[in-house]
Amino acid sequence: MHHLVRAYAATEQARLSPQYSTRAQLRLFEYYARTARAAAHLNPTAGGDKKRFPDRGAAMAWFDAERANLVAAVHTAHATGHPDTTITLASLLANYLNSRRHLQDALAVATLAHDAATSLGDRHREATAWNNLGTALGELRRFDDARDTHQHALDIYQDLGDRHREAMAWNSLGTAWRGAEAYGRAVEAGGRSAEVFRESEDAYREGEALGELAATLPAAGRTPGEIRSRPIPAAAPGVAPRRRGTRRTPPHMGASRRGRAGGGVPAGPARRGLPRGAGPVGGRGGRGGPGPVSGHGEQRGGSAGDASTVDPAKGGSKEGQGLQHPRPTLCRDLAQRHRRRASVLSADGPGVPLVRPKRP
Repeated sequence: MHHLVRAYAATEQARLSPQYSTRAQLRLFEYYARTARAAAHLNPTAGGDKKRFPDRGAAMAWFDAERANLVAAVHTAHATGHPDTTITLASLLANYLNSRRHLQDALAVATLAHDAATSLGDRHREATAWNNLGTALGELRRFDDARDTHQHALDIYQDLGDRHREAMAWNSLGTAWRGAEAYGRAVEAGGRSAEVFRESEDAYREGEALGELAATLPAAGRTPGEIRSRPIPAAAPGVAPRRRGTRRTPPHMGASRRGRAGGGVPAGPARRGLPRGAGPVGGRGGRGGPGPVSGHGEQRGGSAGDASTVDPAKGGSKEGQGLQHPRPTLCRDLAQRHRRRASVLSADGPGVPLVRPKRP
């Protein structure tokens, strides 16, 4: 039955003018972009259209049903010369593909987004593609490649002066260093991430960065108790504290150039800077041992153990009680979860290595 439907569709398509087919294709791209954007319940800091998707489960169900079509739409948009659509769809898909462990798809669409952003000369979106690419590589446990791609994103955000996204890149870089068991560098990157998120007044992501930092300290031979607490700042009268940005929310796609599915990376100018051996799981790629975290100067305010973080032993968020905050319950729950996590990690004393179980 399906082959008959495909044959009929091909016959009908042959009767239509190229202009008609192009307009229909653009309408399809717009529908997918609009609907994927409405499914922002995947991201706790984003809005989303609750009339279209009442909850996260409904959004995930739609993504599950449309995944193959969405990924194909990214490939088609790239192959037919629509770089803006390629970047938009790839960015909207990144969080879903990683959360559902469709990692080869995540790698492919991030590579296409990087290629499209490079062709447009759009450094901001190029950096986002680097970051999404690094996330997929890290999930594939290719930590050397992930470190390199996150470093590319960090360098671009620093050049552009985008402090908030710089903090996101620091956090991602810290995750890659931790995966590579370079715990000292992971602590440094995590400390810088928390510091810059605080400057950006993004309390939600600052809390996430502090939790990652607390989880990494024991493996670095330190204890979460070394992190000193600070109170949550009060909001100005009549002004809600700012919560900026969306998350997850930037090499495996030469297929559109070669006309076949799978393997490869972009060729030509867009290929420069991509990790060596980037592609399907298997080849090592990367450049081996760890290098410096960044060449962009020292962290202001001292080390990652400065007064930039929460000390569970000293009462944590209790110092901030009574201060105005948009989500006090959320912050308290996050702090309690991080305290429990830190106590488990440090139960056997400092220096216990943090080793995550390998995923099958």
